[in-house]
Amino acid sequence: MSILAVAGVFTSTVTLTAGRERPQVAGREATLLVLWALPGLVFGAWLVTRVPADAIRVAVGVLVLAALAQRRFAPAGTGRVPPARRPASRAAAGLASGTLSTSTGLSGPPLVLHLASAAPRVMRDTLAVVFVVLGVLTTATLLAAGELTVPTVTVALPVAVLAGGVLGHRIFDRLSPRAHGRIVTVLLVASAVTAIGAAVG
Repeated sequence: MSILAVAGVFTSTVTLTAGRERPQVAGREATLLVLWALPGLVFGAWLVTRVPADAIRVAVGVLVLAALAQRRFAPAGTGRVPPARRPASRAAAGLASGTLSTSTGLSGPPLVLHLASAAPRVMRDTLAVVFVVLGVLTTATLLAAGELTVPTVTVALPVAVLAGGVLGHRIFDRLSPRAHGRIVTVLLVASAVTAIGAAVG
């Protein structure tokens, strides 16, 4: 979990700084998501001492697949924040993401589902800001709870993240909103299946 938090901070920082254009962040949305995530961080640190991490990963994977099956995933977002259900969706996404950050390190799926109808660039940059903050807070929370495993970070990690960030920016700039939506859906399904497979395998 600690290495995921560190890698997430590196990756998201590169996402925000590697591009030529100024990041398009829904600042209020990012702030509220982080605020909702705070109690989840504490709950997740408590939960991981009482429930096996693999059981939590399976639950996350099943819930993500169920959410994708239930709703029509919008492939081409145009707004700065998700419409209609955003207050309830925001609260659920923030709490779930915070809980998953300190219990499994899989904080992304709830946030991605919540921001699915935002414009692709807004979605990406807002997620990056939230991930940076949550990565730092996750590390601090695990440290306070005595559950922090200090990762061995070699020079290869930041170099790989930087190279991947630059390549990712170039690919992102060539994607249509529809293609972006499809890729996000595929990655969500892949992350859910991988979480379930790793837990039960």
